[in-house]
Amino acid sequence: MREKSMKTYPQLWERMISEWRQPGEQNCAWLMYSANYLFRTGNKRWALDPYTLHSRLPGAADMFIEQDLKDLDFVLLTHRHADHLDLDLIRRLVQYPIQWVIPKALLPHVLENTGLSAKKVIIPRANKSFEIRGIEVLPFDSIHWEWEPWTTSRSASNAAKGLPETGYQVTVNGKKWLFPGDIRTYDSSLMPSLGLTDVIFAHLWLGRNQALKDNPVTVNKFCRFYLHLKPGRVIVTHLYELGRAAKSLWNEDHFRSVQRQFKNLSPNTQVEMAVLGNRILLTE
Repeated sequence: MREKSMKTYPQLWERMISEWRQPGEQNCAWLMYSANYLFRTGNKRWALDPYTLHSRLPGAADMFIEQDLKDLDFVLLTHRHADHLDLDLIRRLVQYPIQWVIPKALLPHVLENTGLSAKKVIIPRANKSFEIRGIEVLPFDSIHWEWEPWTTSRSASNAAKGLPETGYQVTVNGKKWLFPGDIRTYDSSLMPSLGLTDVIFAHLWLGRNQALKDNPVTVNKFCRFYLHLKPGRVIVTHLYELGRAAKSLWNEDHFRSVQRQFKNLSPNTQVEMAVLGNRILLTE
């Protein structure tokens, strides 16, 4: 899979950037890597955790990203994990008038390692919405923490694993798109009340080191968590994260498992898998 991805990525990238640059009224997204996104919403172009394959697999082609992504209006960043934070890409883009939304916990690391000017940064505050380039953004604390089942106090200090992450709800022309992030404890009571959601981008995770098991134990929990967030449509991502070992790498078979369970629980909910480089039409 790694070799195939490295071989086909340049063509996927060129097609993706060509489509992204085209004018158009349709709201679209493209999967840049496993859970990293480009968007074109009306005449605004933005990204969430933008990334290139070269950052994860150094043997992959190093694309001309400076020119390709210079027209970004803004970027949302979520957390520090290596498959989400592409410091080299940020270093290449600091010369352009891009607005960066960077969580407080992440900001010092980014500024120290990229040369990005703090004047170009918005620091999001949990549950305080703001407008950027005419788009409404609501940040919130993601559940990127694993707690033992018997733990009663859900605080970062007693989590078995995890780190701070910011999730986002983005509203464009009344349509709400939700990016909960890398959820590690499927407890919907820890999420803010967000109302109905048009599209959720659900990052697949079915338990630590469970990917080689026939029936990962958290398939039902995963589906029920996202259904509780009242989606009209679920787009499953974070598959084929090629920096992971096999026991932690989710693939299309895992997606099919959760797709079947979603259908059992909520037959009318549209569930699909994002594909690297392919355009995702969000609204007509």
